[in-house]
Amino acid sequence: MPRQCTLSRLIVSSRIHQIIKMLQKASGLNMWLINERGEVIDGEVDSSICLEFYAETLKRLSAMGKGEQVISPTGNLCLIVPIVLRDNLVGGMVSEELCSRNKTTNKEVAPLAGVAPLANVRPSLPKKKLDTILKDMEATSKLISELYNDKILLKQKDTEIAAISQISKTMIAHAELKDVLDTIVKNTAKIMNTKKCSLRLLDQGKKELVMTVSCGLSKKYVDERHEIKIGNSIIGRVAETKRPIAVEDVRINNLLENPQQVIDEGIVSMLSVPLLMRDSILGVLTVYSTRPHEYTMDEIQVLSNLTVHSAIAIENKRLITVIKTNLINITRSLAEAIEAKDSHTRGHCERTAWYAVATARELNMPKAVIETIEIATLLHDIGKIGIPENILLKPGGLTQDEFEKVKNHPFISFKILSSGEFPKDIVTGVSQHHERIDGRGYPNGLSGDEISLEARIIEVADSFEAMVSNRPYRNALDIDAAIMELKRCAGKQFDPKVVDAFLNVLEKRKEKFGEYI
Repeated sequence: MPRQCTLSRLIVSSRIHQIIKMLQKASGLNMWLINERGEVIDGEVDSSICLEFYAETLKRLSAMGKGEQVISPTGNLCLIVPIVLRDNLVGGMVSEELCSRNKTTNKEVAPLAGVAPLANVRPSLPKKKLDTILKDMEATSKLISELYNDKILLKQKDTEIAAISQISKTMIAHAELKDVLDTIVKNTAKIMNTKKCSLRLLDQGKKELVMTVSCGLSKKYVDERHEIKIGNSIIGRVAETKRPIAVEDVRINNLLENPQQVIDEGIVSMLSVPLLMRDSILGVLTVYSTRPHEYTMDEIQVLSNLTVHSAIAIENKRLITVIKTNLINITRSLAEAIEAKDSHTRGHCERTAWYAVATARELNMPKAVIETIEIATLLHDIGKIGIPENILLKPGGLTQDEFEKVKNHPFISFKILSSGEFPKDIVTGVSQHHERIDGRGYPNGLSGDEISLEARIIEVADSFEAMVSNRPYRNALDIDAAIMELKRCAGKQFDPKVVDAFLNVLEKRKEKFGEYI
């Protein structure tokens, strides 16, 4: 049951308080409610009352599912009724009656506490009256349990809706598949009120369910049970039959493979539900309990609802990943086609993209932005398709008129990509990569933060790669000279922050491979 819905909140927000007061008035006895820890949540008690005694007695009575007359440590007759919800003790009703008995100390009475030799006490009320009061208390306890259950179901539905919303938001956001899976597991654990949960995805090639994400499970357990063959064990059977399986006690279940591993993990009960997409198995979502628990149809339905939305989120994220991969591959092919007519620039876009992506990572940019930068960098010179070859391949310096035509390639890129309905960030990164921080760039003379960060990164990567490569009109600069040029132009042509990140990338590469590039 959700932790947010407490018994004390239920009492405050319902008619239970009034019902208890009416019962108290009719019986003439003092009554109060306690939670499962023995803490008073409704009613007033004397400071001499031993609340620990009531907490321990409730634990004993909860297994019996009924109330009892017992003698308290103070020597008084008590009526105690547990409040049980879904086999879990959530609290209890208590009533004490002052009894006449031979004078004796609490120390002498204490050993009798919790037992029912009532011959030593003389209740002020007849036994029949006490029995009636006990039955009334049991009926009230049942009413409280039903109200509590209704409130929990409403709370659970709210939590379920919130969890599904969170899964959808994570899917819509530029999140990795693992982020989506983490969100699914965390929200499932929250809804099902468990600390242990796992999500396995199907490896189609091996026909195995691989432990992909989990919470509350030890590394040893995850490693030992990392893969489960379809058809094997409980989870494998769920994948095979495409139906949920609930196990109240794994210690006596013959489906379980290597049961000792599960028992050593402290798992007693478990519920596994398949993740299906168009009747094809994607994986299995499992929740675990460390004590015996008979999963209800409501709980199975809640987890099944979650798996429906989770399967959609997983499949959509996978499709998005495939589309992105295909887009990058197509972009690479397009960049290679553009470079094919100029042997001097062949591979320039690919190398520039590597520098740009590494710089973006050095700046701790989000994964989605890094993907945008990669695509934009691969396409940054697409506009040169509109520049005459005699200008692009000219071995000597360009005339002013020729240079003006070359400067037009960012605008040509803008028109090509805009007509192709590429994302705005990609179009902006490509069309602005020749702008300068000081406003002296082209095509629009933008400056400072008017230039997108993506474009500023591409500009540094593009300039460095061009400097260290041969061109028809000049030989390549050596690495140190190119680095000095970047430093000299930082704050003028280039964003200093981007230059610093770029140089950090080069230094790290040199430390790892012994050379800058």
